[in-house]
Amino acid sequence: MSNKVEKEKSTESLRKVIREELQNTYAPAPALSLEQSIEQPAVRPKLVKFDQQTSAPFEAKFSERGFDIDGTRLSFEEIEHALNKNYIIKLNTGFELTPVRMQQIMKYKNMF
Repeated sequence: MSNKVEKEKSTESLRKVIREELQNTYAPAPALSLEQSIEQPAVRPKLVKFDQQTSAPFEAKFSERGFDIDGTRLSFEEIEHALNKNYIIKLNTGFELTPVRMQQIMKYKNMF
């Protein structure tokens, strides 16, 4: 009979431990303080002008996620791939990104 009582006590204590663990696991997240809740301001896109002294200057707007030329959004990975394959990228506006222009753009890869 004492063996049965001991099993019930150990079972109850085990249930208690499991309940406490579950309460700790699923406890609500603590509220953020005012300093923590204010987000950092987003970094503004930067406009860079290329080939100013040539007959075909162009502008690229760089942001955290890539860059934009003449309304076409591109990524640095696309430029790297085109450079590796020795491709020329032609935009819908007819503007061509030659390997020289792509190298100029790649200098700004780590801007953000």
